[in-house]
Amino acid sequence: MNLDGASKGNPGHTGGGGRIRDHLGKWIRGFSANFGSCTSVKAELLALLKDLQIARGEGLGHLLIQMDSQIVVNKIKELIGKYEVYGNTIKKCQNVDNGSRLDGGNITLF
Repeated sequence: MNLDGASKGNPGHTGGGGRIRDHLGKWIRGFSANFGSCTSVKAELLALLKDLQIARGEGLGHLLIQMDSQIVVNKIKELIGKYEVYGNTIKKCQNVDNGSRLDGGNITLF
């Protein structure tokens, strides 16, 4: 999976998009979405959540998630930690995978 979130201003108008491909690079599904007004970090998290929901809807098991926000990758790996402002969105991302850790098991985040 490849995904990205963006913000015009911070906070500001945000959106995101993503694509899911199989292990050979063949297109499976993609999306683009308007996330309203929020921060750039929240837009990245919402793009991740949307992509995870699509992947689970497609019945995909092993996921490699590629995103350009090291801040979000770190927040997910810390499993909320000191980032309570994004805690609800991070929990939603985790719950898509039945509560398992996003950076381990069947999902690798980088």
